[in-house]
Amino acid sequence: MRFNRERLIQDIKNIYKPAIVMGIYGILFELLFHKICPSRLIWGVPCPGCGLTRAMTLVMKGEFAEATRMHPFWIAVVVVTVVALAERYLIQDEERYKKINKINEKILFVILMACLIYYGYRMKTMYPNQEPMIYEKDNLRNLFKNIIENIAERITNP
Repeated sequence: MRFNRERLIQDIKNIYKPAIVMGIYGILFELLFHKICPSRLIWGVPCPGCGLTRAMTLVMKGEFAEATRMHPFWIAVVVVTVVALAERYLIQDEERYKKINKINEKILFVILMACLIYYGYRMKTMYPNQEPMIYEKDNLRNLFKNIIENIAERITNP
């Protein structure tokens, strides 16, 4: 097995611009709104991946138990990432690569379905007041609702 440097260089060329845009989005939204999740920002409701970023940060600090409490699917993210990178850059035979990729797509689908089921469980048992499944009152929907209500009140009660 030889490392496929050419494939890595091509992948970096293909993704560096979107990666920069996503990085700017993350930094900008964190600075402006103190959250990067569009679901929390717009509606105030946590998404199925809510807590994964915090879990990965905790993993990098070596706090595995706390990371698992925040979102246990961090383990799947790490395993899938390692397998995908090994698959992408170590397997040279194109037919073998395609075969393994098909299997990994099915495994990823199962993981995503399990994550959605776990999301339902967390919404039922933790929402709206246990981290990370809290309701964010300062969301854009409430902001626009308050603006419209204020305008309507000024129009009806001049």
